[in-house]
Amino acid sequence: MYAGNFFAKDFIPRTPKHLDLVDSAGVLPERICLHCWHNHRICVLEDPVHVLTSCPRYSSERDAFILSLPADTRLSWQLCAGGGQRLELILSAKHQSTWAQFGRFCAGVLQSRRVLRRQFEARKLRLSKESYSTRKKTWLARGHWVCRHGVFFTNLAGPHCKCPCLSASNSEENTWKEAKFMPHLCPDLKALVVVPFNGKFLERLGVLQARSRKLWW
Repeated sequence: MYAGNFFAKDFIPRTPKHLDLVDSAGVLPERICLHCWHNHRICVLEDPVHVLTSCPRYSSERDAFILSLPADTRLSWQLCAGGGQRLELILSAKHQSTWAQFGRFCAGVLQSRRVLRRQFEARKLRLSKESYSTRKKTWLARGHWVCRHGVFFTNLAGPHCKCPCLSASNSEENTWKEAKFMPHLCPDLKALVVVPFNGKFLERLGVLQARSRKLWW
């Protein structure tokens, strides 16, 4: 189980809406399939049946394994009613070749899970450095200014200055001279982060927050 590990705690269900979803599915947040939740917002228990028979994370390894099965076993796999029956079918197989291929399949799954862990460790590190709330706190502590629309200005602009985010009358150079960073929705992290300012792609903080709630929260 990866969801309960320290490197994944920032990515398991935590909001009231998400906790309601996992409660309805009868799954504890720390036992959820991390891949299915983070990428598809599907609440499913991460157990051997799910990992080996249905999780899309391991579809390429699974497809190769199924193709390697004897024809009669492959047909029985396709006719099984669910993942439990499919796993039982493999564990009760009498073909030596089936067991050998199953061993290779499990080894491939383990390797893919190691990659998954590294991916979430990298996400956790990025989130700790790039999240909007963290960067805003650090920016303000340095004596700079963040306007109500989420744009990060240097202290030369000063909070007493009129927020230029909705102004269309000033030139690009004058309006954004002291703007350095802005909020952005990161699909990989499923979070608000801070990126270098680019007026062509600026979206107000409130708009981004509303979209993130619709997409992920």
